[in-house]
Amino acid sequence: MEPKKLSYSTGSLALLLAALGIVFIANFFADKSFTRLDLTEGNQYTLSGSSRQTLAGLPDVVAIKGVFSSNIPSPWNQFMREVTDLLREYEAYGKGRVKLEIIDPVGKPEVQDQLAKLGIQAAMLPVQGMDQASTIKVYASIYVQYLDKTEIIPYAFTTETLEYDLTSALARLTSEKPLKIGVLAEEGRKTEEEFGQLKKALTKVGEVSDVTFAPGTTTDVDVLLVLSPFRLSQRSLYDLDQYIMRGGQAIILTDGARVFLQPGQFGTPMPVYAMPLNEQMDPLGPMLASYGVKR
Repeated sequence: MEPKKLSYSTGSLALLLAALGIVFIANFFADKSFTRLDLTEGNQYTLSGSSRQTLAGLPDVVAIKGVFSSNIPSPWNQFMREVTDLLREYEAYGKGRVKLEIIDPVGKPEVQDQLAKLGIQAAMLPVQGMDQASTIKVYASIYVQYLDKTEIIPYAFTTETLEYDLTSALARLTSEKPLKIGVLAEEGRKTEEEFGQLKKALTKVGEVSDVTFAPGTTTDVDVLLVLSPFRLSQRSLYDLDQYIMRGGQAIILTDGARVFLQPGQFGTPMPVYAMPLNEQMDPLGPMLASYGVKR
């Protein structure tokens, strides 16, 4: 079996989540193509290729329901038009497998009761009047239904992360089994203390567990996330290489230099200097080079 290439990233949490939540999950589905003209500046309403792949691979009809109050005040009402336009893109690229419904719950207590049973609550928005400020109760939520399963996006006032949220929800709902994400860190590092926030965020796209290449164990994960691996042992490097050569998917987060910190004002760590990595400091370098990955 030919080894697969490493996925290599030094990006932020947002980039990592995009890679896991959209790019990697979407690869589980068939690759289709669908052309749609978007004349907005910057392709504002054009879905990414990964989202289009996910929509093309939907096994059956999925319902996307936008719950938007008709009395949302300015400037939020402009944002809601952008959100609605994005939902219509999902409907268009779904090619019959996405049923979009826009619900206005204003003045409809029975609808609001049904939403409450789903766990959808209204938000309170500030409104500036002529004499004083006040608040108004509005709904701006989206929920996605597939068979007997439901995913909720409780507050959808902007499109900033909406495509990621929607595509991740579609992938989770329609996948036959959850994505298994393994986390491999340096020996001796406590992943919960240093990477707890990251691991919590990753639970939105799959099941997260720590991985150790202990003798006699198997690595039953769909993707292996290797975090800042400065002190991986030679045995772990060998096992990681074997995992990839067997066709395992890996995302490796490492750096081109090691940054040394010292306490700054109010105890905040401040960088003092950075040292380029050499082979002693960067045990992964030779292995990455064998896959054609260079810094």
